[in-house]
Amino acid sequence: MVKRPRQAIALLVHRDVSQINSLIKTLEQDFDLYIHVDKKAKIDLSSIQSPNVWSEYKVHWGSYDIVQSTIFLYKKILESKIPYTHVILLSGDSLPVKSNEYIADFLTASQGISFIENLPADEDCLDRRRLIWYKEDLKIRLRGFSRLKNPFKIIRWFQKKLNLKRSAAGFERTGSQWTILALSHVQHMMDHCQFSRYRFTAVPDESFVQNHFNQYNIPYGNYLIYAHWPSKKSFSPHFIDEATYVTLLNSPYLFARKFEAIPNVSARNTVIKSFNQEKAMAYTALISDSLGHSKPYYD
Repeated sequence: MVKRPRQAIALLVHRDVSQINSLIKTLEQDFDLYIHVDKKAKIDLSSIQSPNVWSEYKVHWGSYDIVQSTIFLYKKILESKIPYTHVILLSGDSLPVKSNEYIADFLTASQGISFIENLPADEDCLDRRRLIWYKEDLKIRLRGFSRLKNPFKIIRWFQKKLNLKRSAAGFERTGSQWTILALSHVQHMMDHCQFSRYRFTAVPDESFVQNHFNQYNIPYGNYLIYAHWPSKKSFSPHFIDEATYVTLLNSPYLFARKFEAIPNVSARNTVIKSFNQEKAMAYTALISDSLGHSKPYYD
């Protein structure tokens, strides 16, 4: 029997060990997991029920730390020399909305295709990227300071006042940090991406993949990780309830986030079967016809 190619899942986690372990249990039979635990989190690594667990970086919201922890896991995956078809980046509050078998078959049939959200950055986003940003952990940033005396806010005020802005060229794209990347594209990014350009950039985790794909004309398919954003101004997606989860089982999405807890397993296992092979084949054809770019990245 020919063994089916495998996929790697890179997990960035920072809280709720029981939920993390439930997710691991859901995925581990069919995927290889590589897990980074936020160094700030009060989590004993031995409590995570998986062999590939590290805690290298203190991760602050909106900062370069998230990019560093992501790169760290990508390097570990590449160092394994295992010929994965894809690397799936998820948070600890994510869940599959298809069976593991369906996801694995779908990605095996989609080798060489990455699935990302890739959008043009609006003017507000570009203006933030013209400024130099430091740690974006709001709690640390404001601790001991009134809002008017916030040193980071003052630095940005002076940058704007004195027009000390850098070019936004190369930062024109944005999108979710949670991606499904073909292994060859991960390798290309490790070889060619100038990660240092994002070190003092606002929310770099939501732009470095998108701008790399844009720069090198790397083809990509429709985004397959669902999140519920109540509005464009929201800082974080809302939690998904069980009713919404059940509807997602019969959607084109492969994964979804964020969940406060694991939805009812029996409901998941029952409804998941309704997404049959006929729909799977039709959606695979749709993906092939809707690539973000037609020019190969290596030209």
